[in-house]
Amino acid sequence: MIRRFTCLLGFVCALALIAPAAHAAPAEVGARIVGGTDAAAGSWPSFARLSIYKPTTDLTYLCGGTLITPTIVLTAAHCAADAQAARSVVFIGGGSTDGSPPSIAWSSSTVHPNYNDENLQYDVALVTLATASTATPMPLIAPAQDALLAVPATLAVAGYGRTSTDGSTSTTLIEVTTLPFVADATCAAAYTTAGYAYSTATMICAGSDASDSCNGDSGGPLTLSIAGVRTLVGDVSWGPSSGCASAGLPGVYGRISAFRPWIAVMLAQPTNATVTNAGSAVTVTWSHASATPAQAPLTFVVAEASTSATTAADATSATLTVTSGGPKTISISAVSGTYTKAVTWAGTPTPTRAPAVSARLLEDPVVGAALTVDATSDDPWAEALTYQWTRAGIAIAGATSATFTPTAADAGVSLGVVVSARNGVGVGTATATSTELAVLKPTLATRTLIVRGSPKVGRFLYLARPAVRGYPTPQASHQWFRNGRALKDKTRAFYRVTAADRGQRIACRITLTNSAGSTRIRSAAVTID
Repeated sequence: MIRRFTCLLGFVCALALIAPAAHAAPAEVGARIVGGTDAAAGSWPSFARLSIYKPTTDLTYLCGGTLITPTIVLTAAHCAADAQAARSVVFIGGGSTDGSPPSIAWSSSTVHPNYNDENLQYDVALVTLATASTATPMPLIAPAQDALLAVPATLAVAGYGRTSTDGSTSTTLIEVTTLPFVADATCAAAYTTAGYAYSTATMICAGSDASDSCNGDSGGPLTLSIAGVRTLVGDVSWGPSSGCASAGLPGVYGRISAFRPWIAVMLAQPTNATVTNAGSAVTVTWSHASATPAQAPLTFVVAEASTSATTAADATSATLTVTSGGPKTISISAVSGTYTKAVTWAGTPTPTRAPAVSARLLEDPVVGAALTVDATSDDPWAEALTYQWTRAGIAIAGATSATFTPTAADAGVSLGVVVSARNGVGVGTATATSTELAVLKPTLATRTLIVRGSPKVGRFLYLARPAVRGYPTPQASHQWFRNGRALKDKTRAFYRVTAADRGQRIACRITLTNSAGSTRIRSAAVTID
């Protein structure tokens, strides 16, 4: 198996492959177009020529590639693997290597996570440029368009590689525009017979004994005209050890349609995330580049702690419900097929409206008993709730906690509380008002009751009317006593002294009752003459 890339030192670089025992011995790395002609100036504007330094070998290699976004070049994984970005550059467009366009530095490179260096499955990588190119990117074939790759499709390939197995690399861009597509079954059978591992899932074949890619072309574009648009369908990968344009063993290319889910995730990495909240509903908004037509299906998963939301295809926002405040870390994952790439956002959401506050009193107001308000704000990031209790709608000085104990001054008065929450947009408020007026258990201004009247037989006794407090107005009931024993049916506010009372001690007990409770007080006894 020959990787089709080459050194820039005038000789072919060989890589030792550990091939399965049943396969043919590994072959050289590198490739150039066989059976091609000089490409017309400007005919491959998205072609990328890569000069790749690998510190593992201390050599610089030539590979091809394709500009698929202004800042992303697609190439072969065996080209980008082990590359040192700081000493690697890219030239975009065709033309002569003697008068190349200005080089663009690499920023980084990412090899497909499933790339297998032994059998070259998933032989694809993405190079991120340090600065954007002004050239027009090439669109990629979509998985649904894979059926267009069938005999007798005619493909095109371009590169600066060798024009024959033992030839030298080219100083100009060479192309073959009539490269025949080879059916998967045909190619698989040929390579299996020859002792190579060929995967129809991740590879395609094209070429003949008259035209082929070769050493130095690795990573370069294999294209098909779809609806009149040159579309990337493969990247130059490998060929047989017998050399380029070998009879019955066409060139092998990475199948771009199989790589689309991974490419979609890599290209659509969410950026510019903003996080806002309307109460506990947190909306995450981001942008991502749909950089190439016929994008593979792409969804996003937005998650915070144990809460997550999955978007529809190509969405740019999602909403979560977050119940706790404080700084948050939210992940935004681009997902396509089995591939996922996440970015994180950390911070506190920006509110889009004032908090919505709710409040209710848990008890009816009773003088002397704590009155509690149950209040909430729907914004977990709002400032702490504040309270202001009111008496008949007027603020009560100092009554600013979640509880309030009514005093006698509050009896018969409507009590309420205004609860507020503030965030960066404004203040939300709610008012809870008691449906009942504050009640006060009956009390007497004095603890001593005096029996008045004449303590003589046939005359009347009565209680001096005490000063009573309470709300609602207490109702009074009486019970008269002789020598400490209650007198049957003697429950009026006055008592007529009888002969049986002569020399006895008479007293009265008053009971004051309202909805808040009752109070009993017994008078001092008087002796009947």
